[in-house]
Amino acid sequence: MIPKILHRVVPQVIPNRFEEFWQGWCDLHPDWVHMTWQDPLDADRWRLGFLFDRCTAGAQLAGLVRLEAVWEHGGVYLDMDVEPVRPLDELLDNQCFFGSEDGTILTDAVFGAERHHAGIGACLQRFFDGFWSPDPSATGPRFTTATLAGRSDVTVLPKDAFYPYLWDEPERAGEQFPGSFGVHRWNHSWKDWDK
Repeated sequence: MIPKILHRVVPQVIPNRFEEFWQGWCDLHPDWVHMTWQDPLDADRWRLGFLFDRCTAGAQLAGLVRLEAVWEHGGVYLDMDVEPVRPLDELLDNQCFFGSEDGTILTDAVFGAERHHAGIGACLQRFFDGFWSPDPSATGPRFTTATLAGRSDVTVLPKDAFYPYLWDEPERAGEQFPGSFGVHRWNHSWKDWDK
């Protein structure tokens, strides 16, 4: 069972809108532990810290930190631009889950796992085995999909769970998505972040 822990990885300055999103998640989960991993991060504190200086974008750094944080503690990771809709408690019976934009790609903007889940461990092991790319998306959905797709211990959620519209569609501000747990608002906030 996934423990009641919420994780987020954020830059040093967090836009007010995303602080409101986080507060909304915390309000929906008052009996959960709420963990924020914020820049600057001490590389010596992380097993994957040896890669921090090689990150070419904040998205890469966030990708490393979120995987290791969920590996170490278990729980549910949420990108800061995921707007809360309803509680996540019914997802906790999974060993591991990933949100998906299309039912195939395992998008790491939202995922959850038991502590020391083997699939999350497999992701970390790829980095210890030498996997790296300067591509800013190297630690994102392509990586998690290549590592975890087809595993029987990973549940792939339908698109509407967190992605009722896609990154290349117009923003649907104000629209209600009652069937979703949350709505990824596609801010691309890490894109221009300087590490």
